[in-house]
Amino acid sequence: MYRGKGFALRYGFKYTKGNLVVFIDADMNIHPRQILTFIKEMERTGADVVVGSKRHPDSKINYPSTGKYLVKFITGS
Repeated sequence: MYRGKGFALRYGFKYTKGNLVVFIDADMNIHPRQILTFIKEMERTGADVVVGSKRHPDSKINYPSTGKYLVKFITGS
């Protein structure tokens, strides 16, 4: 039964153990290599939470051209 991303995140938060927890989407918009960058930012700022966003004004996104065309083909946009 599919209950959505929100359910999956809440479930993960409920049962997660550890000092650092990372949730990352499978679409690879934020590459797992960025996790170290997030940890360094947490240490630098003393933050409890770091959120990576492709919509942030300083984000640089390089989508493979085949991915762009595939999305356009599938969505028609």
